[in-house]
Amino acid sequence: FHAVPVLKDGDFCLAESSAVLRYLGETYAKDAYPTDPKLRGFIDWAMDRFSSANSSDPTTTIYPLLGFAEPPADQAAAGKKCVENLNEFCTAFLTKGKFIGGDKLSIADYKIAPFFFCCEHPAVQEKSLVVCPDRVKQFNKDFAAACGAALHRLVTRRRGSRQAAVAGPATRPFRPGGTGCCV
Repeated sequence: FHAVPVLKDGDFCLAESSAVLRYLGETYAKDAYPTDPKLRGFIDWAMDRFSSANSSDPTTTIYPLLGFAEPPADQAAAGKKCVENLNEFCTAFLTKGKFIGGDKLSIADYKIAPFFFCCEHPAVQEKSLVVCPDRVKQFNKDFAAACGAALHRLVTRRRGSRQAAVAGPATRPFRPGGTGCCV
């Protein structure tokens, strides 16, 4: 499929962000993917809901600023819809504590964090007309605090060194149309 993101763990290969997060949670980060069926179900629901109901928001508000998509014909309507979706998501999934499901980070929090972070960026607010909800801003602060110094180092590095730190020496660069580990 040549999907992004992709995970290769030994001879095992997996793509799609929610599937990758579930695998990582089950295999390496059990605290972030609890075994309690109700809490795990809530975490899964939040990830699936975000993947479906909020999936068009980055395409209309973030991707055009990065050059990945054309801006929508009605940017004001797209920005308004994004904010409505964010508020609906927060009301449903961020009411039991700082994070989805409580006060501990879960794999669902890692799923939404990049998009929530972007929604608070001044360019997204100014050019995509997204008024970042206060609950999203609070999530961003809580997420940064929970991730600690590692997140701070990642965010403050210069582009070249950040790219090297993220890619790391053991990973292959992505080549569109090239052979990936997932077919």
